[in-house]
Amino acid sequence: MRVHHSIFKYTKKIFIGIAFLILFLVSSVLILVYSIPYMMDLEAYKKLIFKEIQERTELKIEFSDSDIEIFPIPGISFKYINLSKDGDVVASMNQVFIQVAIIPLLSGKVDLTGVYL
Repeated sequence: MRVHHSIFKYTKKIFIGIAFLILFLVSSVLILVYSIPYMMDLEAYKKLIFKEIQERTELKIEFSDSDIEIFPIPGISFKYINLSKDGDVVASMNQVFIQVAIIPLLSGKVDLTGVYL
């Protein structure tokens, strides 16, 4: 009987230790994800993304507001956007979200992965 009780005692401690380790890892990841905007120069990334979009589309982009989003989906959102070419408005939208891959962005490369109207 005593051997069984001592095995249960150690197994319980191991499970509690694993649970605390998982809790620590999950909270560390959440803290890191939510603190990224405060550790990075988001304006520089916004300018890089904006420049890349203009070069790829060959359109002049005018907007009233833009915002970088890191979590849950990394990208940039534009509000009240007008796209024009040679002075003619090609498209006008209230809001556009452009999704980018975060890892290439950290090295200065823009990888557009989606556009949502």
